[in-house]
Amino acid sequence: MAKACSPKPSELISARIELIDLAASSLDSPLGQSSVPVSVYKKFDKIMKCYIAYAAKRKISFTIDGDSRSQTRGIEHFEMIPLIVIDNAVKYSPNNKSIEIVIREESNLIYATVISLGPKIKELERKSIFEREFRGENAIKSGKSGSGIGLYFAQRLLASIGAKISVEQDDTATTFQTYQYYSTKFKMIFQKS
Repeated sequence: MAKACSPKPSELISARIELIDLAASSLDSPLGQSSVPVSVYKKFDKIMKCYIAYAAKRKISFTIDGDSRSQTRGIEHFEMIPLIVIDNAVKYSPNNKSIEIVIREESNLIYATVISLGPKIKELERKSIFEREFRGENAIKSGKSGSGIGLYFAQRLLASIGAKISVEQDDTATTFQTYQYYSTKFKMIFQKS
């Protein structure tokens, strides 16, 4: 099991406030930053470890796997990408479940996938969930709070470095406490530097 980095709740809140501030301001500023080398595996691992103690309150566990240790060209706020995707996975996951992060590479690409259980995303909503202020019907029905800014912002940050994000979901539901969940995969693709 991965060792937790034991973040203070204030650190996670601070990271979320930074996200909101960046999203509320002109996106041209953070996206126009200079390019820096980023280890995709290390960034996802760091954010995952920061969420271990937070998720443990709901008995949600994490695993991270993969053979990629390559770098991509990123920006200063790169950590916001795994923070948003992992935060969403924790938020919508039922208690007592696990979240899996897989980082692998092929040729000149690095793939980062976050796999968890979440509410059904209707086929017509799959592209819309990356639009500003959009929330899927079942995400709203889940009772979890959200503004529809996180995935939009993650997609914008990814696009600024030539990376992509998509979502896939299994068709088979798993029921917990009368609510149906589906295996959900957020896949990100980065160019190796």
